[in-house]
Amino acid sequence: MGGRYWKVLRNIKRINELFLDYVLPLAIILLPVTSYQLPVTSYQLPVTSYQLPVTRLNNT
Repeated sequence: MGGRYWKVLRNIKRINELFLDYVLPLAIILLPVTSYQLPVTSYQLPVTSYQLPVTRLNNT
């Protein structure tokens, strides 16, 4: 029972190390990119909602 507990703890520590080594730098790199893309997608949303009725008209 105690050995299993330590194995779980070791796995959690390994996951934390992986997170700090890989996920954190990636997140730091990707954060400005996603924050830059957000206004672009919010700009594209009205465009697609405008195109939807047009395609419906063409189908009939």
